[in-house]
Order: sequence, then structure tokens, then C-alpha cells
Amino acid sequence: MVKSLLKELKDIFILVFWWMDFTRFYKMAEKFFAIWGIISTACEIESIVNSVTMVEDAVSKYFSVILIGSVIYAFISTKKNLNYTAIIKDTGIKISLSIGNLFWAKTNSFVISTNTTFDTKMDDEFISRNSVQGQFQLRYFRNNLQSLDKMLTEGLKEELPTYLNRNMSKCKQYPIGTVSKINYKKKHYYFSAIADVNEEGKTINTSIENVKKCLLGTWEFISQKGHVEELAIPVIGTGKAGIPNLSIEKAIMEMIYSIVDFSRTKKISDHFYIMIHPSDIRKNNINMDELNAFLQCMCNYRKEIIEEHGD
Repeated sequence: MVKSLLKELKDIFILVFWWMDFTRFYKMAEKFFAIWGIISTACEIESIVNSVTMVEDAVSKYFSVILIGSVIYAFISTKKNLNYTAIIKDTGIKISLSIGNLFWAKTNSFVISTNTTFDTKMDDEFISRNSVQGQFQLRYFRNNLQSLDKMLTEGLKEELPTYLNRNMSKCKQYPIGTVSKINYKKKHYYFSAIADVNEEGKTINTSIENVKKCLLGTWEFISQKGHVEELAIPVIGTGKAGIPNLSIEKAIMEMIYSIVDFSRTKKISDHFYIMIHPSDIRKNNINMDELNAFLQCMCNYRKEIIEEHGD
């Protein structure tokens, strides 16, 4: 419990540090001094043109108000957005790029990418503590992974597995895109298989196709057995899934494209939240304005773009 709390505090600290970094302080200072430069210039012009000192008197009288107002203006005009939203044309379906921990999303449904054997063990970092699945397990099933395994098995009872000869991990392997739905504390968690792993938990033969199959399998599952409600999704494929040459930006674009494409024919959510962890923003120097431009373009010109790609 304490470790989970410390992890939450760490994520909050990273988010605040990104939101109020040195670059923003510099821009705030520019805005602040620009205002006072204008006021100073106005006072000088007034003193040259005529003998009255209306501006100077007003500044002297309302100095505190102008000072506070300048700080507020500098703060607001340089703030970084934590949420970018677009509406898919002719559908009313929203897609948001939101910066934060997946579990901060105020939704009842979450997607969690996992391995094709649906292993949950955390020994020797088989499931990393820093992964979304690892965070979920530490948050809700720290000392009771057996219960989670039973829930996952129950969710897979209608799926046909391939049987592996293994001693160190589960032996039932499912196709990429297979989903096991976990209902826990009045919320829904869709565990979606994205990559094969060996007995040590290392990914095998991954590519961008893993992401596409994982997303499509998730949407198809939700359309048949899920709930039409707001859905939070982490950026998938860039962590332990080990997809080569897959940047955070490319993964997010692939997710946006997949959501928009699927929403042409079926509605599985009123609002998709693609949750981008603040540490990913910092480490990868992600340009959120460019991603937002892609999001807006896909949502406004979805038919033309998708048809051009031959889908």
C-alpha cells in the first residue's frame, strides 16, 4: 500500500515538474515583463506629451492588483494543456489525449495490454512493476495473484488456446488480440494480449502488427461482450511489449487511426481516453501540439484518410 502511494506521488511529481519546467518559467517571465514594459512605456510617453500623470497615478493606486493580474496572465497564457479532445465527425464519439497515470482516468473501463499466456507472476520482473499490468496487480492483487489468475482464466473459457511445454510460466497461449475481461470493484478491465513471451517473460517476434491486432481484437471484444461507456487506454506497444522502431508518437497515431477506423461501423465507447504517462512526455520530448493536429485531422477527415489508405 505504501509503495503504491509512493508511486502515485512520484507520478504526480513528474507531472508537475513537466507542467512547470524551466522553459515555462522563462516564458512566464517574458510575458510578465512585457506587460510592465508596456506600462512603463505608457508612463514615459504620457510624461513627454503632457503634464498629467493619469497612467502613473493609476499604476500607483492599483499596483497590487496590476501585479497580481500580470502574474495570473503570465501563468494562464503559458500553461500546458493536459488534455486534447476531438470529436469524430458525424458520430459524436470523442477521443482525448490525456497526460496522466492510466488509473487517474475517471472512467469505469480500462484496457491493459498483457502477454499471450496471460501470465501474472512478478518474480524476476516477468511482469514489470512499472508496467501498466504491474501497477494494476500491485494496486489490487498484491498478495492475491491467484484470484486474478482465476478471473483471467474465467474470462478465457470460450477461447481456444495452444498448449506449450513449459514449467516456469503458464502453458496455455492465445492469439494476439485475445481479451479477458475482469470485473473488479464495479469497474471493467480488458486484458488484451499483445505479445508472445518466452518462459523468462521476454517478448518474441514483435512488430507493429502486434499493436494493430491487439487494438482490433479489443474493439471487437468490447463490441460483443463489453459496455458502451468511457474507456481509458494506455499507450500500448512501447513498453515491455518490445515493438522495434515504435516511438510513443507512432504508437499513439496508430491508436487514433484504429479507433477512428473501427468507429466507422460500430460504437463501443462515447469517449476514448488515450492516457500518456507524464514520464513518457519528458523522456521522449513528445510534441503534444503535433499529436493534437493529427488527432483533429483524423477526426475531421476520417473517411478520406482511411479510404486513401485502402481500408
